Amino acid sequence: MKRILATLAGLSMLAGAASAANLRLFFSAGDPVGPGHNPLPVPAANGAMNVAAQAAVPLLTPGELGSSTNPALTPAGGRLHLWGTGDLGDPDPNVWNGIGVRIAISGGAGVGITAGGGLNVTGPTTARRWETGSDFNPTGSPARYNFIAVTRAGLQLPALTDGWGNNDNAVYLGYIDLSGNTGATAAEVRLVVDDAGISRQSGDVTTDRVFFGFGDDGLRGDAFGQSSTVADATVAAVPEPASMLLVGLAALALRRR
Repeated sequence: MKRILATLAGLSMLAGAASAANLRLFFSAGDPVGPGHNPLPVPAANGAMNVAAQAAVPLLTPGELGSSTNPALTPAGGRLHLWGTGDLGDPDPNVWNGIGVRIAISGGAGVGITAGGGLNVTGPTTARRWETGSDFNPTGSPARYNFIAVTRAGLQLPALTDGWGNNDNAVYLGYIDLSGNTGATAAEVRLVVDDAGISRQSGDVTTDRVFFGFGDDGLRGDAFGQSSTVADATVAAVPEPASMLLVGLAALALRRR
């Protein structure tokens, strides 16, 4: 699959593009499923969450999209949802047919990916997103997603109205579960361009830009191994005992007053 994705990137470069496009991949800590929407399915053995299109009921708006902020989990860890968005309203929809990313974790202690999955809309035919052989399971080392669309629809912006996006503004891709932080420093979670690259149909990986989270400049789709200069998500450190003591004393003083 990595070879296929690299080939897609090469073909995109040869085809050229009338104008560059932007893709933003970002994490959200909020549950995307609201009233009336089907729950996220349990991932299969390969991490694929195979779902059918759901008409007229979009997912909830990820709060991070509106606030342009990166999520911060408590020391207990938790779930991060991966979304994609980009240049909306383009008369020629930008179809991203190859998304190869790795997930890197630094700092803290004990933080790792314990489970995860990638969503793949499998029907009807017009709503299919990714090849069934894509790498949907981000667990392991290195933890990676390789979403590949050859005969499938890929990630379309403006998005397909398949019910697994947010009113066409953002497209849901998948999730990871993180174990808790037992260290005295925060753990930083970053998306990294995988060696398979990130490509757009009829695009150009040297001019198209990919943004990871919020707060830094975009990378080229062929910028293998490069990541954001700021963390795309964090898992907070365990509070120091002295800090907890001070908090307790302050609370006691307030009670006495």
